[in-house]
Amino acid sequence: MSNTVILTSRNQNPNIPNQYVYQFPSTQNFKDHEIALVQFSIYNSFFNIESSRFNNVLTLTWNALVPTVHQFTLTSGFYNISDINYALQNFCLINDLYMVDSANNKNVYFIEVLSNAISYAAQFNYYVIPTSAEATTNGWTKPSGATWDFPTTATTPQMAFNTAFGELLGFSAGTLPATPLNSNQQFLSTFSPTISPTSSVFLTSNLISSPYSNPSNIIGNTAITSGFGDLIVEKNSTPIFLSIIPSSYASIEISLTDQNFSALQLRDKEVVIVLVIRERQQN
Repeated sequence: MSNTVILTSRNQNPNIPNQYVYQFPSTQNFKDHEIALVQFSIYNSFFNIESSRFNNVLTLTWNALVPTVHQFTLTSGFYNISDINYALQNFCLINDLYMVDSANNKNVYFIEVLSNAISYAAQFNYYVIPTSAEATTNGWTKPSGATWDFPTTATTPQMAFNTAFGELLGFSAGTLPATPLNSNQQFLSTFSPTISPTSSVFLTSNLISSPYSNPSNIIGNTAITSGFGDLIVEKNSTPIFLSIIPSSYASIEISLTDQNFSALQLRDKEVVIVLVIRERQQN
């Protein structure tokens, strides 16, 4: 005989947000029973930049006549590479770290990050902050609120970031460029970017302990194949039944982790977890 157990957002543990708890109507004694995950759905609401990942702070050095250092904190969220570029240039806009090309009705920024699909890489471009004479030749002016003065020699800005941020774009921790330079610079990822650090969702359960898996309580997993904000659905047409540890249980606890078995930070708590419990089949 099989019995179905369904967990939804109503079962979320208020003290452990990545855990869902199903309370049995009465204590259940399991001896020769097994359990399987038959369906799982969850929204892709996993941020890739946030303080808990330690990847949300950048340091921009503006190498004008007197260099100034600006710390830039990214608002928590899910960013693609173009989003990071927009946020970075918006920071420059707010802090008057740009110039105005009035003739072409556009702002001129001196740092950008792009996606280079051909190289399967991210790309940083740094452009020299011009001298006063060069700015005049280009028809560029400082924004009205700018307090910086033109450098005596055209010089690139610099940006520093830690390992956690660098991994998103395929760079080791450090400063780019390492020293201020007097010509435009381009840097490509030195290893594959990981712009979506959460690639899979693993489910663990307090009812099982397998000698063949690590962690030993994995009951199922699903790859994240849907875009941010989309619904992820995993249906197991041939579910794998796992032996329940013989004992008495007041509840089933299902915890959600990423592929590194770190607790998932859930922005959307809506889930559907369908389990089947049955007596162990005799061969």
